[in-house]
Order: sequence, then structure tokens, then C-alpha cells
Amino acid sequence: MKVFSGSSNKPLAEKIAEKLKTKLSPLEIHIFPDGEKRVRILEKVVDNECVVVQSTSTPTDQNYMELFFIVDAIRRSGAKSATAVIPYKW
Repeated sequence: MKVFSGSSNKPLAEKIAEKLKTKLSPLEIHIFPDGEKRVRILEKVVDNECVVVQSTSTPTDQNYMELFFIVDAIRRSGAKSATAVIPYKW
């Protein structure tokens, strides 16, 4: 199992990875000058189960889009599955 983190809550993702006795898998999130983002997975994920930790806190729309980009990059890289963990606090 590979655990990835979006930019919204990396400390929580690190704690989850620690509990699962693994490390966060590396990814690159590049933000272009016009605000667009590109996500690259920096580790082989072929036939692996992947988990993405990304909250939907403010700015909600940007965090959701980043989550979608990460999941898309994971699936395009050949992962067996991609599961989103979306923490939400009232």
C-alpha cells in the first residue's frame, strides 16, 4: 500500500502513514504562474493499492481539484486502486 498526501493536510497524512508502518510516497505538485497545477507521481505504483489524504478545507475548490489530479495521476500510473481519505472537521 502506498500513501500519498495532498497539500492540505500533510501532518495528518504522515501520522496515517506512520500508523500503517510505511512512509509517505513522493509526488510533485507544480503550480504554474497562472495557477494551474500539474501532479507527477515520483514512485512506481503499478498494481499497488494507493491512498490519498486530502482534506476539503478552505480553499475547498482548489483542494478538491488537487485531489482529483492526484487520483488521476495515480490511476494513469497503473495503480490497482486509489482510495481518497477526506478528513472533515466541523
